[in-house]
Amino acid sequence: MEKDYVLGKQIRVADSLSRNFVDETFPSLSKDMEAHVHSVMANLPISDRKLKEIERESNADEQFQLLKHTILNGWPECRRDCPPQIIEFWNHRDELTITDGILLKGTNVLIPHSLGAKILECIGLMGIEKSLKTARTSVFWPKISSDINDLVSNCDVCLKNRYSNPKQPLQPHPVPDCPWQIVATDLFFWNNKDILIVTDYYSRHFEVVQLRDTQSKTIITKLKSMFARLGIPQKVVSDNGPQYSSQEFASFSREYDLIHATSSPRHPQSNGLAEKSV
Repeated sequence: MEKDYVLGKQIRVADSLSRNFVDETFPSLSKDMEAHVHSVMANLPISDRKLKEIERESNADEQFQLLKHTILNGWPECRRDCPPQIIEFWNHRDELTITDGILLKGTNVLIPHSLGAKILECIGLMGIEKSLKTARTSVFWPKISSDINDLVSNCDVCLKNRYSNPKQPLQPHPVPDCPWQIVATDLFFWNNKDILIVTDYYSRHFEVVQLRDTQSKTIITKLKSMFARLGIPQKVVSDNGPQYSSQEFASFSREYDLIHATSSPRHPQSNGLAEKSV
């Protein structure tokens, strides 16, 4: 029986499973493909008992039966021709396969609606991001993200124990217009010596000077000497160390008409340029 050649780009479901070689033609490649499929199933973080339950519920689900029929016989050319019962899977059609009676999206098991709530209980409530991360390693159904989000958002225990002060996204420092307009400063200890470092945000040039102690007065003296050579910046960025948060340093900032910006406590990333220079 002759078969017409079809270009790969015209195959509706162009995934690796649909291009499996027959045993008579390429026996070694066929065995490799079967081994790959079985390894995917064997490495799923789902017990055999749960897989049997998913298979049983999938066989009893009318939507999944229609979905299996469509996967095996090909999807329609246009979205408008897709049966409305499975239209929610249209955007994932190229990733859907059937293995041992189980529907898969990539390497994730497709879960029928009847088991959605039970699977969420197995995943557990660990916050939205952690729950999503756990779910995405093994299972899938349309709107899984919104279902997990709604479940965690309406959980009294989760709301009671969530962080009261969630982290805010980092905001990059503005790029200066000229050198030595904005500088970052920090202290570090190296070779049994206290060191002061000042880094320019524009050129990334940094100055390093040894300190006899870490008092505010000593640091201010070194900064004045540095500013006399390179110019007085408009803004100085530092951490909240006692040397920088002292009244003496605040007076120095007012005297030199500096904007003194400090990083958030216990959050050194906001003074990242100085930390990187160190």
